[in-house]
Amino acid sequence: GDSNLALYLWSGHSGKGSRQWQERMLRSLVDAGRFFEAAAAWSRLNDGIGVGQVDPDFRTDRLAPFGWNLASDASGVAEPQGDGRLHVLYYGRNDKVLAGQLLMLGPGRYRLAMRVSGATPTAKSLAWTMRCLPSGTELASLPLGTKVAELSASFTVPAAGCRAQRLELNGTAPEIAEQAEATIGRLRL
Repeated sequence: GDSNLALYLWSGHSGKGSRQWQERMLRSLVDAGRFFEAAAAWSRLNDGIGVGQVDPDFRTDRLAPFGWNLASDASGVAEPQGDGRLHVLYYGRNDKVLAGQLLMLGPGRYRLAMRVSGATPTAKSLAWTMRCLPSGTELASLPLGTKVAELSASFTVPAAGCRAQRLELNGTAPEIAEQAEATIGRLRL
């Protein structure tokens, strides 16, 4: 359809302007519920890389929404450490998605696991969630603890109504704003 034509017309272009345009096109396909078209387009724009699995390295060179979308603003910062770890600093002033990636998992059982270190006592305001798209149904929630810990949550992707999933690290503002910090590593699904 129109996304194939757009990809054909833009296939030779690169640079910051085209990256923003490509991410906008991908987001509009996702917003329209055209997940498989978005995945095919994303794969073509990322040199044929398969889509839909979690990226444990938190790479920023891959286009959102199938690549990580990491926050960096007045609400908080999520910064890859380059060794498969993500350092998160959340200021606690307002609710914020600090990290997010779109996945396309087939129906079945899964386990999300990670190691959390350097967590401040306020890190309980941070939690990973896995949601179905397009319904928004929550499949799993995994709050960060306050000490070095291996965290995991099991969930099931249903056979219907869950063509794509959104994995997000959310900061939820407490009544009195408190800074929260943690480092996430060894993310696996």
